[in-house]
Amino acid sequence: MASKKIPPNIKQQSTDIIERFNQQELKGVCNYIPRFSGGFLYLDRVDYNSRKSEICRLSFNGLIDNWDFAIFKYSSNKYDPNEWFHPGAQHLNGSIEGAMRCGLEAYPISGSLTKFKGLAESQVQLKNICQAIKSYLIQRLLIYKK
Repeated sequence: MASKKIPPNIKQQSTDIIERFNQQELKGVCNYIPRFSGGFLYLDRVDYNSRKSEICRLSFNGLIDNWDFAIFKYSSNKYDPNEWFHPGAQHLNGSIEGAMRCGLEAYPISGSLTKFKGLAESQVQLKNICQAIKSYLIQRLLIYKK
């Protein structure tokens, strides 16, 4: 449990760090959204589809670069500070940036597969071509049998 309430200057610094990370690292692909409550900083993320998702909760320990991390577990619908076996855990170093990097690996951006959209469209086109060839060959085979 977070024992210290987050002071206004730390809230502002945290918000600045998150905004900078969004601009420099995420570049519009998604955005982290901070929520403050008592001694906690909640990091939610909005992906390209405008869906907001809980990612993690940080507990304030008195310094801007010394936060305790708790990942959001969708299986229990709770933040779990004792869960350390998840993708991205290697980024956790007490910083807000480390928590956001961890969140990107633990919960990949839902639109990250859009770069494969062209590949999927090509696969559909290839499937259609194969079906057309198959139909053509069947017709030729039927003509040949006559």
